[in-house]
Parts: sequence; C-alpha cells; structure tokens
Amino acid sequence: IIVSGIRAFALEFKKRIRVSQLGRLKTLIEMVSLILIILGINIGVILLGLATLLSVISGTDYVFKGIREIKKEL
Repeated sequence: IIVSGIRAFALEFKKRIRVSQLGRLKTLIEMVSLILIILGINIGVILLGLATLLSVISGTDYVFKGIREIKKEL
C-alpha cells in the first residue's frame, strides 16, 4: 500500500518510479512459495518468509527513490 501511494504521489509530479529487479524477484518468490504451500511442500513457508523480508527491503527502496524524485521537483 505504501509503495502504491508513493508511486501515485510521484505521478502527480510527472515522475515515474520504475519497478525494481528486487521487487520482481520478491513477486516471483511469493508466487512460487504459495504454489509450494498449496502443494503441501514445507519449503514454501521458508520462501514466503524470504519474500516477506524482500518486501520490506524493496518497499524501503521505493520510499527512498520516491522521496528523491519528489525532492528534485520541489
């Protein structure tokens, strides 16, 4: 939700914050982990924990990128 808000706010300044490779990796790991959990394979839970950690790191990166882009316009 925070990332979406930052991206929407940046768009008001005609700035686009691109999707990072880390964000893409996080999404891939989330999808794989959910499939494994549904199939009853325990490593899926570990991968979901990794995806959670990547979400925090990626989200923090987006926030800082957003702040930098917006500061350029002010």
